[in-house]
Amino acid sequence: MYVNFSMTEHGFITETNYGTLHISSDEEHGFRPYQLMTASLAVCSGGVLKKIMKKQRMDVQDIEIRTNVERSGTEADEITKVSIHFVIDSHDKNDKKMLKNMELTRKYCSMVQSVKDSIQVEETYEWK
Repeated sequence: MYVNFSMTEHGFITETNYGTLHISSDEEHGFRPYQLMTASLAVCSGGVLKKIMKKQRMDVQDIEIRTNVERSGTEADEITKVSIHFVIDSHDKNDKKMLKNMELTRKYCSMVQSVKDSIQVEETYEWK
């Protein structure tokens, strides 16, 4: 899969089926790269979790995802940890199943698997 990025005055853009994505180190001009990385990890995990719960025939009304990002503070300021917290609205509140689901989410989320050796990713949940 090829994705092309074009330089602009304030960063880069890419055209997608859903419109133009602006990426910049300045939040006033686009998404910052760490925000896109965080979104990739969170939404991939959320999608996998939703699919697992549906497959188990668990009644999922809503999943809200809250994230917290920790960075190194060094010159590169790389991401060191991403905490992903799921707030789940479901009539099927089964903690034993959900602990297993957290393991499966980590195992099958391609974005988490891509960074697991360089970024600590922590998944937690609560019932709404």
